[in-house]
Amino acid sequence: MHVPNPRTASWRYPRLLLALKTAVAATAAWMLVQPFGGFVDSYPYYGPLGAVVAMSTSVVESARSATQAVAAILAGAALAFTVDTLPLPQPIAVGLALGLGMLLAMTRVFGVMAGWVPFATLFVLIIGANNPWAYAAAYGGLTALGAAVGMLVNLAWPQLPLTPAALAQDRLRAQLSDQMDLLADGLERGEALSPTTGRSCGSSCGRRRAGPRTSWRRPPSPAGPTGAPPGGPRPWTGARTRRAPCTG
Repeated sequence: MHVPNPRTASWRYPRLLLALKTAVAATAAWMLVQPFGGFVDSYPYYGPLGAVVAMSTSVVESARSATQAVAAILAGAALAFTVDTLPLPQPIAVGLALGLGMLLAMTRVFGVMAGWVPFATLFVLIIGANNPWAYAAAYGGLTALGAAVGMLVNLAWPQLPLTPAALAQDRLRAQLSDQMDLLADGLERGEALSPTTGRSCGSSCGRRRAGPRTSWRRPPSPAGPTGAPPGGPRPWTGARTRRAPCTG
């Protein structure tokens, strides 16, 4: 009985492995932030959030996502601090901050995490209204910590996009095994075997295979006194005759 290699199995089921690594990273990040006290104790869920954000199918992509997410949070927090210093009513301040956040996100500096800029701005203005600096520190710091945990988990078990190659190797291995079994049977019996059915073709099939597959013959025609057919010389025409394939 063939026991699949765990790494090969992970290549065959990449989504299952990604889900497993995400769960492990989120659990580790949650346990890591529990001993923290102070204002951080009020926002422990940002640790697992960072782990989920940083998890990807490759280590490079994981590091890029984590960096872009933390940078977007810091940019959104800085924008919220700037708008909060203006003497504006809260509804107008929120609208202005979100508009500027969307403009900043459209610069494509933050890649796929650009949408985090307006979210971070809104969270700092609304959720962290009482203590925006502490909230921004917890938001950015715990997300960065969780992202670091996610990158470590991804680095410990990198997930390469080799699923198509692994499946092709399995198919090739099965075909080679069948061909070797067919060859071994033919050598044991000393008979030619059909490559499609694996059954014996017999001695006549072997002789047919050894000879040419096609032959050319001149079509019969009545010849005149000089050996030429009536009506003058006739150009050469060949009738191609194929031998019947071996079907066993």
